[in-house]
Amino acid sequence: MTEKTVSTKPAVNMKRTDSISGLEADLAFIEARLALLLHQPDTIYRAAQQHTYETLKLQLQQRLENLKNRLEEHQKKTPATPEQKR
Repeated sequence: MTEKTVSTKPAVNMKRTDSISGLEADLAFIEARLALLLHQPDTIYRAAQQHTYETLKLQLQQRLENLKNRLEEHQKKTPATPEQKR
């Protein structure tokens, strides 16, 4: 028998980049999905979906808040140029 090896390197080099508008769009999508669930029959599957979407919504809100805070701190550290002051 030959021993199989498993690569620990990711198959695709994906870098996650967040943007405020992207996260806001994701949040809007999740909120729409949650609103649609209100019209579904009350089942275990619906409850699982709702729990998943609510958890995802909280994570996205936290990432958005962190990004806004980082942007605000960066803007405080970076002096404004004369063009930006106008």
